[in-house]
Amino acid sequence: METCYEFLDCDKIDCIKRTIDDLQCWEIEDTSCHAHSNLSVQLQALVKNKVDACSSCNYYKIYHNAAET
Repeated sequence: METCYEFLDCDKIDCIKRTIDDLQCWEIEDTSCHAHSNLSVQLQALVKNKVDACSSCNYYKIYHNAAET
């Protein structure tokens, strides 16, 4: 499966995910993906963990659906 930044056509070249191959983006703190960066600072503070913030992302959903089949 392609990477999150390829799938999301992300142009954020400074995102930490681009340097880490063995973890998924929702497993890495401080990624700057579209889904996570669109959350307000207040909402980010309320999110229990990063997976909660990422669970609405299309890449996250497709990755988990593929893993189930």
